[in-house]
Amino acid sequence: MCIKRCGLLILVLGFLAACHAHASGGQSELRSGDNYKVLATAKASPDKSLSGELELLIIKKGKDWKLTTDAPMRITVTAPDGVELSKKLWKNADAAKLDKNKQARFVLPYKLKAAGSYDLKLKFSFVLCTETLCQKKRFEVDYTLKGG
Repeated sequence: MCIKRCGLLILVLGFLAACHAHASGGQSELRSGDNYKVLATAKASPDKSLSGELELLIIKKGKDWKLTTDAPMRITVTAPDGVELSKKLWKNADAAKLDKNKQARFVLPYKLKAAGSYDLKLKFSFVLCTETLCQKKRFEVDYTLKGG
């Protein structure tokens, strides 16, 4: 009986810790494939708890793969009422860092109208290549932005 309760307690504590890490603005993995992973980090402004930056990283995995900067790279953000974004479509030219050998970094400033949780939809489109093969990656993920 104690083993079942202890196991359940460990499971619940692990779940709560994962939720807390996401809520505190830590880095979270949005998606991972065999040759890439996408990470997100929300950083609230120190002086304004309702504004900040959402950092998105597209990282290639494996030594043979490269992010193709010749092909269009796009991130489309669909935000609910209450979230102000300077742009909703981010392209190659909008990248804070674009390195075909390693990663692409996008920084999306945001402002929230009120404290709370806001569910964003993020659509990604990018191309990874080796010397002989290219793969187009297209997917949509949800991300909860919290503020206040």
